Amino acid sequence: MGNARSPTERLTGPARQASRELRNCLRSLNSRMRDGRHGIINRMVEHPRSGLDAVFRALSDPTRRAMIRQLASSSCTISELSQPYDMSLAAASKHVKVLEEADLVQREIQGRVHHCSLNSRAWVPAMTWLDSITAFRDVQNKSDEIS
Repeated sequence: MGNARSPTERLTGPARQASRELRNCLRSLNSRMRDGRHGIINRMVEHPRSGLDAVFRALSDPTRRAMIRQLASSSCTISELSQPYDMSLAAASKHVKVLEEADLVQREIQGRVHHCSLNSRAWVPAMTWLDSITAFRDVQNKSDEIS
């Protein structure tokens, strides 16, 4: 037992060198993290989680748009939302979670059953923004007709 070698010590040649380089790289990353030098994170691209960004991100997926259409007619369980698609309940639940994060859908849990419904208040900012774009387009069309 006193002769036990670590996995790194058992490596030879190029594998041992690669292991050393990887260990040094990890040490460097750890020290930068401790010093507060995390690197550049583009939060506009990586984390669009609030307001209109979250709404349009949630609506960017065709499956989630179809779920919204389904919920527009009546409340549904996760199981009912997953039925039209070849997906697991876990996958459907993840789609619903994205819709919840955008505040487009509300989930009520009763035992093991998750009931989902639309949150009508969350649509107001998105509809207002879309209406402003439509108004701009209408003004453009009128000015094109006059020209």
